Amino acid sequence: MTSKIHAYMSGALTNLADALTIPPCSHTNGDLRGRLEDLKANCDLQRFARMTAEGQKAHYERIGKEVCEPLGVELYLPHKHSDPEHDADLAPETVHILDRLQVTASSFVIACGDIPSLGVGQELEIASQAGIPVIAYKHIRTRTSRMFLGSPILCEDTLRGLSPQEDSEKVIEYETEQDLFPRLRKRIQFLLDYLDKCVMPSRSRDHFATFAERLDYFLEQNSHLNTRELAARMGVPGTFVASFLKSPERLREHFLAGMPATVDRLENIKATGYDFDRFTNPSLTVIRKLATALNLSVAELIGLSEGLTERDERVIQHLLNDHVQVTLTEFVAVRKRIPVGIAQRQLRQTIAEELQNLRGK
Repeated sequence: MTSKIHAYMSGALTNLADALTIPPCSHTNGDLRGRLEDLKANCDLQRFARMTAEGQKAHYERIGKEVCEPLGVELYLPHKHSDPEHDADLAPETVHILDRLQVTASSFVIACGDIPSLGVGQELEIASQAGIPVIAYKHIRTRTSRMFLGSPILCEDTLRGLSPQEDSEKVIEYETEQDLFPRLRKRIQFLLDYLDKCVMPSRSRDHFATFAERLDYFLEQNSHLNTRELAARMGVPGTFVASFLKSPERLREHFLAGMPATVDRLENIKATGYDFDRFTNPSLTVIRKLATALNLSVAELIGLSEGLTERDERVIQHLLNDHVQVTLTEFVAVRKRIPVGIAQRQLRQTIAEELQNLRGK
C-alpha cells in the first residue's frame, strides 16, 4: 500500500472508581453498601482511577508512535478528540457519530481487551458490519468477555500465512509492552500485505452517491411519510431511521454545530474516496424493511442499475400482463425511461403512458 493507512485504537478509559459500585437493583443489604462507599472514600479511588486512565492513554499513544508510525500507519486515538473528561461538553450523539465515522474510515482496528468497556464492544460490532478487520490483544491474566473473544472480525484467518513461532493466536496475549509491541508490529505488517490484495466493489450508482441521499429522495417522493412515520412502519425508533439520513453534508453541518475542529478531519476523510455508505451501513434486514415500507425494490433502494434488477422483473411482468403485444424495442425504450426510485404503485401508470407516447410517435 502506497498511500497513508488509517487505523483506529479501540480501548477503554473506564473510571474504575465508578465501576466499583453495587448495582442498585441487587439485593445487597444497606450495611454492605455503606461499607463499600466508606472504603472508596478512604482509599481515594478517584485519584487511583485518574492515574490508571492517564497510564492507559499513554499506553495507546506509545502503540501509535512505536508500533504504527514506523509502518506508515496513522492511528486515531479517540481520547485525543472526545475524551470523557476534557471534552465532557460534547453531546453523546456527536461522540457516537465521530467514532463511527473514524472506525468505518479505517483500514483496520486495534482493540485492547484489558478493561471491560461497552464502547469497545460497540466499535467491534461497527467494524464487523463494515467488514473492517480487528487486531485484538489482552494481558495474559485478564479475563475478557467471550463475546469479545468470539467476534468473527478478529484477524484469525488472515494469520494463516504466519508460522506458530511467528504469531498464530487469534487474540495476542502479552505480559509486558516489550512483549506486545513486536508482535503487534509483525501482525499489522502481515495484515497490510493481506489488505493490499483486496478488491473493492464498483461505486457506480444511479442518481445519488450515497445511501442517505437516495433514502432522502425516496422519502420526498412519499409526501405522506416522514421519518417518524417510516420508523413506525418498521417498528424502530425514529432516531434509528434518522441516522440513515446522515449524508456527508449533514455530517458536516452536525460537526460545525457541535465540534467544529472535526470538520477538517471530515474533509480529509472525503478526500480519500471514503464511501459514506460504510457510515450508514444498514443491515440487509433493515434494507428489506425500508424497501417494504417505501414500496420499493431492494435494488432501487441500494442503487443498483446494471444487469437485470428487481425493478426490471416488475416491468417485465406488467408488460406481459397489460401489454401483450409490446415489441422488444418498445420494452427496451420503456425500461430506459423508467425513473430510478419509482414506487410500484406508480409503475403501472408510467409504463402505460410511456408506451402510449412511443406508439403515438
